[in-house]
Amino acid sequence: MDEQVRAAHARGLTDAGVAAEVGVSIATVKRVRSRLGLKTKCVTALRGREGEELVAAAAQALGLNVEWRPVEGAPHDLMIEGLRVDAKTTQADVQGRCRFRLGGARQSYYNRYSYAKDYVRDCELLALVCLPSDGGPPSVYFLNSVLARRDVRVRLGMPTPGLLGWTDAFPALRAVRAA
Repeated sequence: MDEQVRAAHARGLTDAGVAAEVGVSIATVKRVRSRLGLKTKCVTALRGREGEELVAAAAQALGLNVEWRPVEGAPHDLMIEGLRVDAKTTQADVQGRCRFRLGGARQSYYNRYSYAKDYVRDCELLALVCLPSDGGPPSVYFLNSVLARRDVRVRLGMPTPGLLGWTDAFPALRAVRAA
């Protein structure tokens, strides 16, 4: 089965496509793919990982202590200066608008499963990463999880009440930790 998964993955199939071709569940494909060290082909998951890596690299460049989540599937993505941070990443539309849906349930395995998500319980901060459609530099905003709404909209280059911009966020992280 390993070779079948590897070959289907090399042809660009998603986990669902590999599962259908090999005749196993998506969960099995994910486990085998992870064990083989193969990256997902899911655009959304790849975008999410890109946002997590961007936030981690920027924090480290500023000399902040960064730790990755202890296990895959943990309720937060990063620990920055001792604060639990969950990164959310989206692609801006051509007008520079970004939308983050922060509902109380999360979907996984192509919407086959749902599980509860409580941002206030799971993290102190949300890092909202907006990737411009023109490939320009990303914008990152931080939101205290207590202030999170189900639907957060950001317009690139415009101030958004309740959000800390990238340049203001890391000094604020230090201040929150000191408090």
